[in-house]
This record gives sequence, structure tokens and C-alpha cells, in this order.
Amino acid sequence: MDSASEPESSQSLRRRITDGFEKLALALKTQVWHGASAEGLSATQAQILALLAQRGAVSGLRLSEIAEELAITPATASDAVRALDAKQLVVKGRAEFDARALAVQMTDSGAEVARRIQSLSDFLSVAVDTLSPSERTTLQLALVKLVLHLQADGRIPLARMCANCGYFRAHAHAEPEQPHQCALTDTPIGAVDVRFDCPDHRRADREAIDDNRRVLSGA
Repeated sequence: MDSASEPESSQSLRRRITDGFEKLALALKTQVWHGASAEGLSATQAQILALLAQRGAVSGLRLSEIAEELAITPATASDAVRALDAKQLVVKGRAEFDARALAVQMTDSGAEVARRIQSLSDFLSVAVDTLSPSERTTLQLALVKLVLHLQADGRIPLARMCANCGYFRAHAHAEPEQPHQCALTDTPIGAVDVRFDCPDHRRADREAIDDNRRVLSGA
């Protein structure tokens, strides 16, 4: 059913949900902007430090990885890293698994700034805690479908989530609530257990990603 043939009530509900997400996005953007400004950073520089804290604490990240993760151009990533390097918040060295590439790593000062930046989203966790267990479950299931759709549509970059992971095994169990399997941890998982950002993620091939998306989106 296209939007023109939908009942007005359904269109209005869709608009209200979209408005709600825009308010959440504005709150997060405002928090990051104020936090970055207080640290003397641009929003992109703050995002890079937060990303390095999540992903590159040991071996760092290549510029291409930073650009892909944040959905920015390589030139923008390079300019932001150059500024962070000048502020002695990051250093550039040879990548652990590719000596021909440069990896960006945080300094101790950068790690401290990153910890303060990461705490900026704590307000959202507090808000989520006000939801009932059933509301959180419903929200999780809806977010999984939304993120998978936006990834397939090219609106956001591939995340380090179960649907894109080589360890994900679809329909490995008969249990309807947790029919899938994480091969790394050897544990059953359901849609409510899906992670959006897993530190042990291993990128699956394109065919597997497409299949996993169909399974988790209920298609």
C-alpha cells in the first residue's frame, strides 16, 4: 500500500513517529555539539575519538575505516585526524595488519577526552530506563528492522551488528524466541538479543549479510 492510499490516521501516525525520531536525533546532535565545543573540538573530531575508543583501543583504525564508519568522505576524515594529531589527541603509525597503511590511535590525553565524550549519551540510557521491559523489547525489535532497512537502502553504513556478522547462524534452533546462534559465544539469540555494535564482530560476505537481513527483518 502506498502512502496515497493509506488511511489518514496511518499517515498521521507515521508522521508522529518520524517527528519523534527527529527530536531524539536533535537531542543527541545537541549533546555532541556542546560536548565537542567544550573540548575545543569539532563534532567530527569528537566522533572520531569516540569511535577510536570503541573500535581502535588496541591497534587503531585506518583512515578508510574511520570514513566508512562515520559515513564521511576520506578527505573530511583526513582533515579531522590531522587536527586531532596537532592537538596531541591521536598519533598515526603503521597498521597492525597492513604495514603499508597508516593507523590512527589515541594518546592517553585523547582517551581521557573520549571518555568524557562517550558519557554525553548517558542521558539517553536514563530515558530508556523509564520504559517497561515489554516496551524496551518492542523498541529493540523495531530498531533492528529500521536499521536493517536503512543499511540496505544505503542511508547508513554497515554497522557491527549480528546481521552483518560472520558468526551469525540463522535458524540454528527450534526455540521460537531464540532461533539463531552466535558461533563465537556458542549461545542462542533472538531478535531481542541482536547487538548493534559488537566488539567481536567479523564482517560476513555480501550474500550472508543479505540473507541475515531477511531473517531478522521477518521478510
